[in-house]
Amino acid sequence: MNTVIERTGFDPAQDADNGNRFLTGNGYMGVRGTIGEAGVQQMTAVNLAGIHHQKGQGWEEPLNAPNPLYVAVKGVSLPENADRLTSHRLALDIADGVFTRESTFKADAGEITIRQERFCAMERVHLLAQRVTITATRDCTVTIAFGVDENVWDIHGPHYETLTLTESDGVVALTGETDDHQRVCTALRCSCTDGEITHGGVRTAQIALRAGQPWQLDEVAAVYTTSDGDEPEASAMEAAENAPAYDALREEQRAAWAALWQKARVTIEGDERAEFAVNYSMYHLMSIAPRHRAARRIVALRSFGGGAFCFFERHISEKRYVKMTRTIKRSAALALVLALMLSLAACGAKAEGLWANAAYTEDTELGEGATTITVEVTAEDKTVTFTIHTDGTTLRQALEENGLIAGDESDYGLYVKTVDGMTADYDADGLYWAFYKSGEYLMTGVDTTEIADGEQYELVCTAA
Repeated sequence: MNTVIERTGFDPAQDADNGNRFLTGNGYMGVRGTIGEAGVQQMTAVNLAGIHHQKGQGWEEPLNAPNPLYVAVKGVSLPENADRLTSHRLALDIADGVFTRESTFKADAGEITIRQERFCAMERVHLLAQRVTITATRDCTVTIAFGVDENVWDIHGPHYETLTLTESDGVVALTGETDDHQRVCTALRCSCTDGEITHGGVRTAQIALRAGQPWQLDEVAAVYTTSDGDEPEASAMEAAENAPAYDALREEQRAAWAALWQKARVTIEGDERAEFAVNYSMYHLMSIAPRHRAARRIVALRSFGGGAFCFFERHISEKRYVKMTRTIKRSAALALVLALMLSLAACGAKAEGLWANAAYTEDTELGEGATTITVEVTAEDKTVTFTIHTDGTTLRQALEENGLIAGDESDYGLYVKTVDGMTADYDADGLYWAFYKSGEYLMTGVDTTEIADGEQYELVCTAA
């Protein structure tokens, strides 16, 4: 079975989608699938379960930890040096929860290739690990910045009143503290200790590259919060200092995920695409489920109606959590749930009668314009295909100008509730609109999904 999802080429408009698509996690924390040099503008984040804060009138949200995986090479970083890019690939292997980035740039010294490989340790949930490899085709010296980024992305923040830097025995730690005295500490141990710390926990160094000889940086980071104990700084620094080397953690990661997949893998004979879709959703479920602690909030990341991601959380009892985790281990039952989420099956009884409110119940051609896209709307056991001609550049424009969607405005754009006159209200009936492109689940919103001639989209009424 194919286990790798990938994307080639660089498009800054895909930053939000990449963050969701290539997410890695272990239940305690998750890292959005952005590249090493990305920051708050690209929504880079180390998400944490079990610790929350409310800033002003905003909603209570999980705290993000300072990001220990920041790495940027001067002159060959994105998006600044996109004009020098000759190849770019992002990949996530759901078999072991490892994210990979590889980019090659034209440089004064021929070409420079940057490769990142990282993961959230499934067996040691407080640990993150990353290996960075830089290769040049000619001898040269580059300036590299790496370490713990003090710029922490959040939705309704900033949450940290102070950020404190600590150094000891080769470990750099950055601790954020909120106004209600919650603390989150990220500690980092690197195989390279050259250079000096220039800001936050970021170190800048001059690195001599030899033609064809990879230069390697191994990083192991630990994250602890006051939800783990009264001394997160001491715990994080000790864990980072005493953590196994990268290669040992990588082997642990393979074994841990292999054990999970033995219980959870779903096989769908005769439909490889559906099989991968279900297992890909299974991967995300296993990545966010906080199996390390029973009585804990679950922080789930989901896309409502193809809209930009929203965080939602629920308080659950220990009894309910244990029951849920037992259910998760039953792959057949979980496959059914996930199939419903993906609308690999029809919406079922909950969606009964939706087509009675539809504006179009037969295949229809709409609009005028130079770009033509196909949109399939599915609810219950019925699909209607729309051929849409438009001069719009986004999916929202194409659908909205033809009266096919409506919903609520949010900070992330339109949250679609109504398609073709049929309303799916998650709060009222447990239904929502899931958006796909050529069978692949969309993580971007309708406002930010750019369209091109000949593309196909699917809007599916889905039962939660």
